[in-house]
Amino acid sequence: MAMMQAFPAAVTAIDWPLLLGASAIMALTPGANQLLSLSNGFRVGIAPAMTAACGRFAAFVLMVIGVAVGLGHWLATSAIFFNVLKWVGAAYLLYLGIRTLMTAWRPTARPMSADIETTQSRLLIRREALVALSNPKAVEIVDYH
Repeated sequence: MAMMQAFPAAVTAIDWPLLLGASAIMALTPGANQLLSLSNGFRVGIAPAMTAACGRFAAFVLMVIGVAVGLGHWLATSAIFFNVLKWVGAAYLLYLGIRTLMTAWRPTARPMSADIETTQSRLLIRREALVALSNPKAVEIVDYH
């Protein structure tokens, strides 16, 4: 109710069935982050993959903050900036996909020490964050707010 009083035009202009339907479809469609988490789970185990997912959630928090400070409006009004950001993200995701395919059959039979596990966790967290930040699907969500 408070939102309705603060932003009456914005709240009444929302097509709620369309928004909820589109949100459900996007949530059910596996994207780059879900596939990366599955890949991490298969390669390094469930616990490190769940730790790495913290990087994704941190990136999403940054996106929400960006929306709150007006980044969505800037992306909506600057087609050049939006397209550059979208294609840089797509290129990064393509690079990760190719790299994953090229290293999929590399053997990893040696046990890990604590130092290697810590370093690996940092790399996994960073990769999850970068995939989330460069995901064109997530950037488009920012664009519509």
